[in-house]
Amino acid sequence: MISLMYTNLCSLLAKFDNFILEVEEANPDIIMITETWLNPSHPDSLVGLNHYSLVREDRLDRRGGGVCIYINEYIFSYKVYTEKLPNLISDSSSINSVWIKIRIYTLEATLGCLYRPPSCVSRDNKVLCDKLVQLSYNYNTFIIFGDFNFPKIDWLYGVLQRSNSAAQIFFK
Repeated sequence: MISLMYTNLCSLLAKFDNFILEVEEANPDIIMITETWLNPSHPDSLVGLNHYSLVREDRLDRRGGGVCIYINEYIFSYKVYTEKLPNLISDSSSINSVWIKIRIYTLEATLGCLYRPPSCVSRDNKVLCDKLVQLSYNYNTFIIFGDFNFPKIDWLYGVLQRSNSAAQIFFK
């Protein structure tokens, strides 16, 4: 059985000591993090974990955003897809995503970690949905984790709480 851990940190560096304690206690196989707030000036060695590989996508144009995946070294994995989905309205915002393929015995799966900033508008959501549909055709077992910033969607019960055009596009 694979154990997963997902968290939205709002700055991995600021909470790294607590994060390490959580990882040591839970000992997950795969860790997905959104809002890492990392940038290229933060080397992987600064946020590395013993016995884990790190794959990340930073937001380059401003503070915030960013995603990463830690994979336990015993799991065969490789990075298959990393793309910034540009915000069509404003160049100062983008959707970050990072994708890995894992294989454990006969199980093969593609896992993605995604951060969609709240500043995205309907056209951005259409680009995101189109890209996710395209990815779902390319990979058989496809699992997405992340912070989509759709407060009108009740993810636990799978319902749209109130009419909201941005959330409706994604919810379909």
